[in-house]
Amino acid sequence: MVLLTGQAWMGLTEFVEIVSTCFSIPINCFLLYCILTKSGRGIGFYKYLMAWFSIQSIFFTLIASFTHMCFHTIGGTFMMFTPRNHYHLPSWAIWVLLGTCCISVGYVLLILSAQFLFRYFAMIE
Repeated sequence: MVLLTGQAWMGLTEFVEIVSTCFSIPINCFLLYCILTKSGRGIGFYKYLMAWFSIQSIFFTLIASFTHMCFHTIGGTFMMFTPRNHYHLPSWAIWVLLGTCCISVGYVLLILSAQFLFRYFAMIE
């Protein structure tokens, strides 16, 4: 049973990408503002870790929107690809952007791990 054809699916994913970008950037900017101006001194280093996560999320949103990244998993396989080249970039530039997006995904996971470790050590003290 086919739910959406290729064109309909691509249109839907592009719409979701635009809506997600429109929500992600303002929310992360607001979060960054609150972290930097409203958080107390008792937070310490965690304040900078949260700010860095917010900045990295903005960067990832911009790079994923620019490259029109698609993520797909099958079993233990994780794939990233870009179905279109709206900006008519050369193939080497697409590879650089895909690599940057892959690094950004890994970096977000690294920052999340650091946040969980920070919270764990804060709780056991």
